[in-house]
Amino acid sequence: MVPEGVRIAFRKTGSLQFISHLDLCRTMKNTFIRAGIPIWYSEGFNPHPKMVFSLPLSIGTESICELMDIKITEKMGAKEIKDRLNAALTDELRITRVYRPGRKFSEIAWAMYDIIFGAEVTGAEKYFQSPCLVMRRTKSGEVET
Repeated sequence: MVPEGVRIAFRKTGSLQFISHLDLCRTMKNTFIRAGIPIWYSEGFNPHPKMVFSLPLSIGTESICELMDIKITEKMGAKEIKDRLNAALTDELRITRVYRPGRKFSEIAWAMYDIIFGAEVTGAEKYFQSPCLVMRRTKSGEVET
């Protein structure tokens, strides 16, 4: 069978906001194995599951709508995939939706974020006005971004 693409929407909240993207990849890999999802692996010397995340989150950031694409090697329904994965996950990392992707992640043109501060923050307004120019250090020197 030709591997079939599946998009998985999930949320990462609570104490899991402090895991890195690499740890999230390892967690998802182990979850697919525990749930018995027939995920497609690369065909190199050290095969690994083919997973593509839309935009990795910074450490310490919660999200209720993260996206990941996988390919599965057997025919499975979206509800079955969601139920199997949620049975192997915690309440802080939950699958919210499984569907067939209509577009590639490389076609993402923009994203909208709601930033919520947990405490009273003063003076933050100036950072959220457009444009917000900052100096960034690169290999070739400093660049205004």
